[in-house]
Amino acid sequence: LVHEELQGTLPTELGMLEFLTRLELQYNELHGSIPDNYSYIPRLRLIDLSHNDLSGSIPETLGTHSTRLEGIHIADNHLIGQIPPNLVAWSNLRHFDVSNNVLTGTIPDALFELKNLKYLVAADNWISGELPSRVANLSSLRLLDLGSMLLCGPLPFNINQLKSLQDLNLGDNRFTGALPSEIWDLSELQTFLASNNQFTGTLPTSAKEVGWHELTNLSVLRLDNNRLTGSIPRDLFVGLKASLQWLDLSYNRLSGTIATEIGQMIRLRTIDVMANMISGSLP
Repeated sequence: LVHEELQGTLPTELGMLEFLTRLELQYNELHGSIPDNYSYIPRLRLIDLSHNDLSGSIPETLGTHSTRLEGIHIADNHLIGQIPPNLVAWSNLRHFDVSNNVLTGTIPDALFELKNLKYLVAADNWISGELPSRVANLSSLRLLDLGSMLLCGPLPFNINQLKSLQDLNLGDNRFTGALPSEIWDLSELQTFLASNNQFTGTLPTSAKEVGWHELTNLSVLRLDNNRLTGSIPRDLFVGLKASLQWLDLSYNRLSGTIATEIGQMIRLRTIDVMANMISGSLP
């Protein structure tokens, strides 16, 4: 029942449908809270209540009796409170999207034990705290979207253990410290967004430090509005010449000149280096 302009509250009677496998009510005008008894639908594989006007907190028991649950999509509502800490029953979960709500607290430790998780989206909430090294447990992860929250502290060095990661969004947070060189080991990465943080340090300048040439899928790199220093490495242009389409390094503290190798970037459509201390002109 998608895009059906449904109104009213979620009926508790749905929680009694023991053979229900997919509960899809996204893109409607439903309001009120998520009934607690939705946690007891034993064969449920997917629950999608996104893009409604739901409020209240996420039931702490959600999915605890639905051990087959593979997808939870409750984005774009008005949910408050924290992500439930008891997630042990979600061992088969592959998709988890709670973005664009009013959730607070920290990311629960148990979430980093869901080793089958492929898509974790929690952006646009009021979630705070640091990104722990346990994130490396999510070895199947393809999308990690933690943008527009209140996350802080340095990034864990073992983030390079996310070998399958394709899209990483850490933008609009309060991260600090240098970008760990290990992050450039993510050879499957297609999009890396880290704008509007407080990252410091320099970009790796040689192939000995980072294999820019191994990032053959990277098409979008946004590091604007940070505190990066040093020059834009020549090897960045050489290594990403066949893949990069969008490069934004504006509003940092970069210096030096733009290497002539930028002319080798055959797919580049947008480059923004304004509000730095770069001299000279584009080759």
